[in-house]
Amino acid sequence: MNRSALPPCPKNHMAMAIISTIFCCLPFGIVAIVKASQVNSFYMNGFYERAQISANDAQKWTIISVITGLLSWGCWCGLNFIN
Repeated sequence: MNRSALPPCPKNHMAMAIISTIFCCLPFGIVAIVKASQVNSFYMNGFYERAQISANDAQKWTIISVITGLLSWGCWCGLNFIN
């Protein structure tokens, strides 16, 4: 099989998924990590479209994790400021 004929592997967004899990929102970050971990496996097994879908899902869940984390921190700080 000619490796140069393969489509490029999609970015798996693993680093951002891990960072968002640690600093933002744990449940959504875990989903992002699971999706990010699927990208390379799908790609190496020839499922290129599925690898791209998992990469897109990983990015989506990372963004959801960051937004949820920021909103949670904002609410927490706001409630502590009021009290």
